[in-house]
Amino acid sequence: MTTKLYASTQNLTIEKLKTINRNAGFLTDPTVLNGFLVHHAADLLKGKGGKNFPALTVQYFKDVNKQQQGSLDSICNRTVQIFGAVSADCPDSVNEKLDDLLFDVKCAICNTDSNLMITEVDYSLPENNDPYAILRVTATIKVTEKIGTI
Repeated sequence: MTTKLYASTQNLTIEKLKTINRNAGFLTDPTVLNGFLVHHAADLLKGKGGKNFPALTVQYFKDVNKQQQGSLDSICNRTVQIFGAVSADCPDSVNEKLDDLLFDVKCAICNTDSNLMITEVDYSLPENNDPYAILRVTATIKVTEKIGTI
């Protein structure tokens, strides 16, 4: 059994990101992983276990809860970070690969569901200079939970 917050996070991010593929009209075919990019980086670089670039991971950043005293209803604004990683094997195409992946992420997760909102996107390289580039999409998911029930 899972919590409403976990299920909402999965449904609004991972499950929607898994729909991204060229056959469905997207620009990329990413490997979609749950958890922190750093835990998957070595496998992505080696192509181990079917993990390849481009890749997307979803990791938690922070939760902000609002609950009135005496109430069991709690509104949680969960901030997640969707990390995208693209190969830098051809340095001249890195920015285009990042833009293609970002466009696909936006198309997959931004729809009429008002419970998820992208708030920021930034870019970086891994600290150890591995040959890939990273985009980080920060998004907030709003979930109302009833404390004490699953």
